[in-house]
Amino acid sequence: MRTWIWIDVSATCNLACELCYTIELQGARKMSVPTFVAVIDRLLSDEIELAGVHLNWRGEPTSNRSLAEMVAHLAAVGLTTALSGTPMAR
Repeated sequence: MRTWIWIDVSATCNLACELCYTIELQGARKMSVPTFVAVIDRLLSDEIELAGVHLNWRGEPTSNRSLAEMVAHLAAVGLTTALSGTPMAR
């Protein structure tokens, strides 16, 4: 079975939604490219058949300045990329 995985490349968020269920998990942390590459390479070496990678869960992915490098790595290894963001990312 092909599996989508979600990787949070940034824990920052530029919104302040009253009903946010991830507010306690947010912070200034951003994933580094070496960590991201290591995670993807490890997943590819496992017996998981990846369909693609979604690059956010609780954070704003465009706040990570390394996002383009991360997407390029996914393309280089043949994985589909998806992400959601807010138009006012900082």
